[in-house]
Amino acid sequence: MNDPRRGELWSAASSAAVDRHSIDVVGMPSALLMERAALACSHETVALRAGSSLPVWVLCGPGN
Repeated sequence: MNDPRRGELWSAASSAAVDRHSIDVVGMPSALLMERAALACSHETVALRAGSSLPVWVLCGPGN
């Protein structure tokens, strides 16, 4: 597993802590955090699927 894009980078707890800090200390709206996460995921998906005509399915949950 040498691909840095695979595997767990953050646990749910550490991700929630970073989100909480960004919201409470930095003052970033939670909607902006979600928008940036979605944008980063879409950019990565486009990069990984370049040249493919297969569909991409997006499943969303309630968050961490």
